[in-house]
Amino acid sequence: MDNTIEKYMTDHQFLEADKKKIRDHLRLQRHDRAYLTRTDLHYFDGDLHSIVPRSMLGLQDNFT
Repeated sequence: MDNTIEKYMTDHQFLEADKKKIRDHLRLQRHDRAYLTRTDLHYFDGDLHSIVPRSMLGLQDNFT
């Protein structure tokens, strides 16, 4: 997985359970290029840019 996502999750104090959900989702979908924002997980499949809302992944809002 992209280290940028790991850093983002650490910097924004994601819960360990939420980190696992994101890692599992990206691993299952086999997307190499991805990034997180406050509201969405973005990833690319070839030229297709897909967005998954945080709520669809079941993530907590843990922003300070």
